[in-house]
Amino acid sequence: MQLFGTMTIENSDNGLTGSVDTDMGVTSVSNIVVEGAEMKFNVDAEGMVVAFQVVFEDDGFSGQFDLSGLGGGTISGTKR
Repeated sequence: MQLFGTMTIENSDNGLTGSVDTDMGVTSVSNIVVEGAEMKFNVDAEGMVVAFQVVFEDDGFSGQFDLSGLGGGTISGTKR
């Protein structure tokens, strides 16, 4: 299954905040941790925490996600 959307990450007074906007709706991004070119974050998907780990490259990112231990998959994106 492929799901397309837009992830937005911004600086705030409380650190990094973000959201993901897909055909399934908008959800917030939490627990954002950036270490070098790697970023880890969580997304609440209808009560299930989805943990993401991505690595940024020149024109985007790629990585993996885990659905609370129930399986996972890969993710990739391009910069806008």
